[in-house]
Amino acid sequence: MQLTKITCELRYAERMKILSAYESFYRDVMGKAPEEAAAWIAPGLRLEDKERKRVVLADQGRAAVDIEQPPNVGYCRDSIVKVFESLNRELPIPPLARWGIRFTWIQAYSGTFQDLLRLFKERFLAAKEPLTRAADIGLVLDYFDDDLKLTLTAGPMEAEQLRSQFLAFEAKGLPPVLVYAGVDAADTKTRQYSAAHLGKLFSRAHGIAETMAKDVISLLRV
Repeated sequence: MQLTKITCELRYAERMKILSAYESFYRDVMGKAPEEAAAWIAPGLRLEDKERKRVVLADQGRAAVDIEQPPNVGYCRDSIVKVFESLNRELPIPPLARWGIRFTWIQAYSGTFQDLLRLFKERFLAAKEPLTRAADIGLVLDYFDDDLKLTLTAGPMEAEQLRSQFLAFEAKGLPPVLVYAGVDAADTKTRQYSAAHLGKLFSRAHGIAETMAKDVISLLRV
């Protein structure tokens, strides 16, 4: 089982004050607060770091870090926290409505896509009509672990689909047919950003998500 991508997204409970200087200028000139300031278009930022296979996004409503082909989990946790700490120094992060971390695993399958599709139908769905005629399957299952919401997404996949839909950078050596297992862990309790909380949440979410992905592989017996 190979960890192929980690995404961490912080969604704000209120918009970030990227345009606070413009708003202050508006007040000075007009003598009142700007109308519908929440609808003002603020510049979003997308940074692609090809060397580290990392994408960083930041705008008024959220900030996110994607890391592909991660060397190890500890590196990813530290790198993600470092990015958000930098953002928080330059543009203080508003209270957060959602802390989301997604782990994506793949497992090589030696047979054809159709063989793997049939396995998913048999092992997960005890498939009968009309499921037996389905050309593809994507399982989406929701769970709760205390205050953590977890969503497991799994299904058969071909390398080209993984590249086109999930990866921003070239990934060499992908198996032609694979099991896809993604687990999204979300803390939706509104609270102020904290690097310590993010680090603990990351480690906890990774442990739970890895177990869930392994259970998928185990059930398929591939």
